[in-house]
Amino acid sequence: MGDFQQKIETALVENVEKIEAQRYNSEDPTIIITGDESIEDILIKILTSERTAAPLKVNEDWVNPSEDIARKSFIQAVRALNNWQFKKSQDLLDEAAKLARGPLLQQQINLYKQLRELIRVILTSNPETILRWKGKYFGEVLESLTKYDKMSDRESNYYQKSINQLLEIAKQLQAGNREILSQRLVARSASSLLNQEYLAAYLWQYKIYLLNQEQFDSLAAKEEHLSEALTALKNYLQSETGLGGTVEEEPTIASPFDLHSVFIDYLTKIFALDFLKATKENFTIPRFYE
Repeated sequence: MGDFQQKIETALVENVEKIEAQRYNSEDPTIIITGDESIEDILIKILTSERTAAPLKVNEDWVNPSEDIARKSFIQAVRALNNWQFKKSQDLLDEAAKLARGPLLQQQINLYKQLRELIRVILTSNPETILRWKGKYFGEVLESLTKYDKMSDRESNYYQKSINQLLEIAKQLQAGNREILSQRLVARSASSLLNQEYLAAYLWQYKIYLLNQEQFDSLAAKEEHLSEALTALKNYLQSETGLGGTVEEEPTIASPFDLHSVFIDYLTKIFALDFLKATKENFTIPRFYE
């Protein structure tokens, strides 16, 4: 390492430590370039901003590396939410909130924290009591949306429509709509698989079967592939939980991922629609694009 590079690295280490110390003390450090510095000092400040994501002020203009990082975390958070990974989504939203400086991005992050809770409640609450215990939360989120004044009318209207759609889904769940209840279980199975909660995934898949037992049994009587999959699922759960007596032979362990795909394929046949697509449409909220 040459002398110049060594000097730059030493200065960077010192600057990074100072900024970390300021943040530890609950300060919000910024880096300022006045134009009077040497090229070397300007380079050090730019690199420090890049490494620490601290806002960089150049004369009267701002360059904020943290905003790009915040936006990336926000996009990843929405993607995680729309795959029903609630813990991962929350962590990414919290990370984005710490770094975001732009008021529009801050409002979008806050909104998705609320949307995350709405979707989580719909998926994890008892379908029969969602509206009784959580119904008012839909109104609270809609009320918050009216205060997000940095969003365009089109963006605000998009999210208003999406929230009302979730409310309608909650009503259909409470009413016992079998198609929507099945979609909810598919989403829960997918969430468990992504979180490596495989026994839980098997249980959600079995609940899909029980909810549509007549249709699945009718198809299984004609399709050996489905019959074998259902037998493997029942035997495995019986072996793992001890429910329904003992299993005489070691059960065949079917991949929960394979079973998830099998159920989606046959739900597509039963309800005559692309079942995974319908599930995504009803239980996710993609980001708004102008």
